[in-house]
Amino acid sequence: MESTPFFSICLPAYEQVFFLKQTLDSIQKQLFTDYEIIFSDDSTSEEVYKLVHSYDFHGKLKYFRQIPSLGSPENWNFTLNQSRGKWIKILHHDDALFDEFTLQNLYVLALKTNKNWIAGAPVHPSPPVDRFCTILLPRGLWLLEKYPGILAFGNCLGVPSVTLIKRECSKPYDKNLIWLVDVAYYLNLIHDIGFFEYYDKPLIWRNAGEHNLTNLYFNKPDVEINELLYIKKLMPKLFPFWLDTLIGAKLVRICHFANIKDKRQLAINNLECNSVWLNLYFKFSNNNTFEKIIVILSKIIFKLSSKIFGKFLMKGIQIKSD
Repeated sequence: MESTPFFSICLPAYEQVFFLKQTLDSIQKQLFTDYEIIFSDDSTSEEVYKLVHSYDFHGKLKYFRQIPSLGSPENWNFTLNQSRGKWIKILHHDDALFDEFTLQNLYVLALKTNKNWIAGAPVHPSPPVDRFCTILLPRGLWLLEKYPGILAFGNCLGVPSVTLIKRECSKPYDKNLIWLVDVAYYLNLIHDIGFFEYYDKPLIWRNAGEHNLTNLYFNKPDVEINELLYIKKLMPKLFPFWLDTLIGAKLVRICHFANIKDKRQLAINNLECNSVWLNLYFKFSNNNTFEKIIVILSKIIFKLSSKIFGKFLMKGIQIKSD
């Protein structure tokens, strides 16, 4: 009978292999080895298949090929459903575990915590010499626990690869979302199973490129606005008036930069949870003076709140690249 591994490393992949090699290398060098790898290949080419099968994880890796492709985030959910470990560690194909001690450190933390999920810090891309890590401050964790809807204003937690969760508490990612799928997932976890234990050290190397969903959907206002309103509709209690106002300022800013002045330009199906700021913007979009006032105020509110949240929630530290 197969023993239950402590970690299930859930690795959904699609096409690219450059960063995937770093991901697989980072798993292979771990000192803690009580894990399984659930690998789901959503690619149409053979490149990912060839790379994965050039590695030997001594029976720990289970490879699945999706034909036809599942798409994101259903490919992520497939890996979660196949997992057997006590804790699920999702690790996307362009993220790598920080160092050889990462799983060992997470194992120690998982044994002593009374929380049902854990989140750590990402190391972000930056100029070639150095990278930087964003670590949440104790006061930032306090504020997030009190007002988790802040994550919808700005995702200060990071990509799903910074998290791990007890398998019995695992939830699927919402297939109706793509840009804010991680934010909705975190808010659902906080709502249903409580706040996370924080690992205040670098947990993953985060890579960026044209393959990223973030890059693919950046500056596509219809997607971001609809998904923000979708989350607000699902969890209205997480958005008090002051936070709704800040998010509204962000929405107006997005519309202004995209030259959207009529709500009919957006495929918004949940107008009942629309922002007051956004409604004002659309109402006065034909009046140059009022529109300009609303846009200027929105920019000021957005920039000030972003700066205040950034300073209050987290600190950045430089990490030397290998």
